[in-house]
Amino acid sequence: MRTPWMAPLALLALAGCDDTLYGSTEVVEGEGYDAVVSVFDGSCVSCHSDAGASSFGNLSLEGDPCDMVDAPASAYATDSNGDPAYLIVAGDSGASVLWHKVEDSGAFGGVMPPGAKMDQANIDIIANWIDQDAAGDCAAR
Repeated sequence: MRTPWMAPLALLALAGCDDTLYGSTEVVEGEGYDAVVSVFDGSCVSCHSDAGASSFGNLSLEGDPCDMVDAPASAYATDSNGDPAYLIVAGDSGASVLWHKVEDSGAFGGVMPPGAKMDQANIDIIANWIDQDAAGDCAAR
């Protein structure tokens, strides 16, 4: 049985996250915490905002990236070894679900943003911050 309101509802859901914003081609300059915030603002927050988090993996990338350090990844209870999966593991980008999603490793599903991998320079900003600065930046907060 077809429901006449399903098609408009589906279109409304798709319109909530603009495909043209996925995989922003803007390359962020700099490094560290502020650069990570800029990458998130340019490539992620259009979908992963405070308002839209419940629809997009219960993840908001608006605000403080330190909120994701040692935070369980809601869509992934464990990694391939059966260990808890965390959004960001300070000092270890390879153990961080967030890095796997932007790097498109396949370990935790498809690439984010969907449709096109973000510029490698932006991925490197995220990885370098996780590996080198997240522990210190977040301990100070």
